[in-house]
Amino acid sequence: MKSCFSFLLILVLFSCRKSDLTPPTVSSVTVNNVSGETLEFSPGESFTVRALIEDNEELGQFKIDIHQDFDGHSHKSSTVRYAEIRIKDIEGASYNLEEVFTIPENASSGTYHGTIQAIDAEGNVSQIAIFYFDIVRSEQPLIVMDLPENIPVGATLNVLGVISAQGEATLNTVRIRIRSTKTGNTINQTHNIPSGIATWNTFVDGNIAIPIPPEEDEKLIFRLWVEDSKGNNTIFETEITIV
Repeated sequence: MKSCFSFLLILVLFSCRKSDLTPPTVSSVTVNNVSGETLEFSPGESFTVRALIEDNEELGQFKIDIHQDFDGHSHKSSTVRYAEIRIKDIEGASYNLEEVFTIPENASSGTYHGTIQAIDAEGNVSQIAIFYFDIVRSEQPLIVMDLPENIPVGATLNVLGVISAQGEATLNTVRIRIRSTKTGNTINQTHNIPSGIATWNTFVDGNIAIPIPPEEDEKLIFRLWVEDSKGNNTIFETEITIV
């Protein structure tokens, strides 16, 4: 019991001695010198991430984590989801981050995002800064949707659209997420497409009709993403106003 008490006392004393409680900041994030836009890249291309990292005293490290920006999993395929984590030690009170990333030739298509976070010498952690980009392949699935701009409260949303695989690929999975911008409530659905299908009608073949809860109002963010047999992904997103 005495040793446990002594250990806790040491932790408390160490914490009390920590003089710097101000976390570092990450700002001015760009991809290829472009801020706030989602750029498109093909497999094999490179892009440069830049940011300004600052601290009131002394910086310690930064971490960049790149991964795909949608849920689900890939089946065995000829492409893989691109993911990369990069951690580096840094010094001083200000650091101009400039890191070059090369997209693998076998990276699957889809929307990706990266997070940047810094830690200072005292262990204070910054807020996360985020950037987005798309990997585009010529053979990724095509999505053509015909959704209304407005829908009454409590109505049923008939999901009208056609999804087509390209080249020798077939379709695997369709996932839908509808999120209320007011409440944050979400509706999630997953539809597994029968094997060997290259073209699929979301309403005729899938019978996708989604009741909108009566308590929802304002706007809904509708997001549909499809994965083909080669691991390529395509995302369709639109906003629907509740009236």
